[in-house]
Amino acid sequence: MKVALLFGCNYSTDEGAKLRGCIQDVNNVSNYLTHSLDYDDVRVYTDEMPGKHTTASGIMGHLHSLATDTWKLEKDITNVWIHFSGHGCQIHDISGDEEDCLDECIVPSDFKRSGVISDDTIHNVLKSFHPDTNVMVFFDCCHSGSICDLPFSYSGQLVSSQPSKTKNKLKKMNSNIVMISGCKDNQTSADAFDVNHKELWSGAMTSCLLTVLETKQPSDFFNLLELIRYELILKNRGFTQLPMISSSFDLTVGTNRDLIFFQREPAITTYVNDEFKWSRCLKDITSLIMDIGQR
Repeated sequence: MKVALLFGCNYSTDEGAKLRGCIQDVNNVSNYLTHSLDYDDVRVYTDEMPGKHTTASGIMGHLHSLATDTWKLEKDITNVWIHFSGHGCQIHDISGDEEDCLDECIVPSDFKRSGVISDDTIHNVLKSFHPDTNVMVFFDCCHSGSICDLPFSYSGQLVSSQPSKTKNKLKKMNSNIVMISGCKDNQTSADAFDVNHKELWSGAMTSCLLTVLETKQPSDFFNLLELIRYELILKNRGFTQLPMISSSFDLTVGTNRDLIFFQREPAITTYVNDEFKWSRCLKDITSLIMDIGQR
């Protein structure tokens, strides 16, 4: 069984934090997972839906519940896709596990009341997934490069025989996790208009991810990331954000690079109008000061 949890926050009731493309992101991902990857259960939660699904407690509750379900034999959950589109931010690290003294965080819809969800919290719930379940995680938000605090991170020429990897011995976990971020820890992720040629707002990384999966045939995780970067930066889109990849296991060993995606026939690639760019960064969680175009 394949299950997806998709969270999209536009913060439309808050003028200081409003975004435009996050709900469209999760709707686009839902459509792809349902019709192209045959996901059995796709759960879409947005901050325009009734209930508390995108609040801090809602997001963590859904993640904990799904992690628990992966241990139930009757559920037989083999693949999980987790996707968050919304604001990201950084706060002072109080646990002492960050070299830059900053924790990366996602911003729930009730951040004014509940605050943010830190990478330490995200790491703790991800390590509770069953090790036999393949878990793909995507964070299309600012400051998301290492947001899961996974044991392995990668840099350099990823398609080379031996990409440069960094191992964090303090972040061990048995779960089978691969995460792709919207950008590096010190960067912002963009909202953009017309990325998929439908005159709609969406996340730059999410749109480029779907373009690659729908039109290309990536050979492994590193090739997938390079193709996303190519779509973002080199195809006259003008974005500067650099999506990153990290994992709970060493992707450079043996067949660990292999993708868990179905391949599709090439289709028409898409573009973005450079005039319409925002980004997904809530820089100051207290004063709600944010740069135009940042998530």
